[in-house]
Amino acid sequence: MLTTTQTQMLRLLGRSGPMSRTMLAEGSGLSKPAITVVMRELVGLGFVEEAARPPGSKGASRPMALRGDAACFVGVSLAERDAMVVLSDLVGRTLGQLTVSAAARSGGWTPETLVEAIAAAIPDLLAGHAIRPSGVGVAVPGFVDLAGKRCRQSTRLGWVDVPLAALLQERLGVPVRLENDAHALARGMQMSSRMLNFSLVSVDQGIGCGHIVDGRLLRGRHGGAGEIAHVTLRPGGLPCRCGKRGCLDTLSSLRALADVARVSRMAGNPAALQRQADAGFGAAVRLLQDGGLALGLAIAQMIQCLDPGKVLIGVDPALATGVYGATVCRAIAANVLDGFAGSATGEPVGFVTIAPSAWAEGAAGVALHRYLWGADE
Repeated sequence: MLTTTQTQMLRLLGRSGPMSRTMLAEGSGLSKPAITVVMRELVGLGFVEEAARPPGSKGASRPMALRGDAACFVGVSLAERDAMVVLSDLVGRTLGQLTVSAAARSGGWTPETLVEAIAAAIPDLLAGHAIRPSGVGVAVPGFVDLAGKRCRQSTRLGWVDVPLAALLQERLGVPVRLENDAHALARGMQMSSRMLNFSLVSVDQGIGCGHIVDGRLLRGRHGGAGEIAHVTLRPGGLPCRCGKRGCLDTLSSLRALADVARVSRMAGNPAALQRQADAGFGAAVRLLQDGGLALGLAIAQMIQCLDPGKVLIGVDPALATGVYGATVCRAIAANVLDGFAGSATGEPVGFVTIAPSAWAEGAAGVALHRYLWGADE
């Protein structure tokens, strides 16, 4: 059992990365001699080690850093028929990954088949690592309760009020926490980049959003903060899987673009749509402009309401660099007051590419964060 001071040091190193003893003293309010004692204890326990000196710092004491092999975590990201499972260490390095699939004849995951698939995958991931997972995080495409125990609703999985964390914890014997997939993605990016204030919007088959405020994940009263996918952008528009009409998801997601493209007899993947737009095909240009405009307007309203330090948009590169991305940027610039993110005087809006493994890595980050911070954040 770690002491309060030892836990405080691990949290400082987990949030900021390698730190000198002077920096640890400033961050904790403890004296440098006290820091030396605590660091010696944590080195003896196997949690901390001396890191390499920064370039040009000859003679200075070596900074202290978390030991990656002190603990490991499993992260799982769910789709309708597949799940990616990753293993990461205490500093967030990915040690291995694999993909498991629901039975070919099934209609997708049931809670029971998913639990068994994850349980079967973990021994393969742990091969060659003489350590037991300290926690499991699961990124769920849907609403998750604030305690991270139940999937309240997932239209993609067809689940309602599923106690997935309890089912997994009983099967695996380690702590399990669920998180909305976009929230998990934001948490993973925050822990790897150490950014403390940003919003991350992901554009995939659906649209997700997560907000990090002063290093904390903003969940809202019911765990649904950032759910811009179901903001109404076109009242009375196309029906959405959530039961409403005209949601952002029906206008700007990859699924929405592909559905409209198919009706218009166009190729629906992002690169093909942009090629058709480049060739002057008016229907492709209008489709990309409509999708980009809706997303830009939704993000502009989000910026005005939350004033994030930075907005990152994760989307296919073909969309980011083409008509869709340009329209998003114009819509934001035209609808955000000066001084806010995305305006001429504020922090920029940027496009990022999200690797397929990032969702599961974010889920592992959720478990890692829970391990270091418990219920404090």
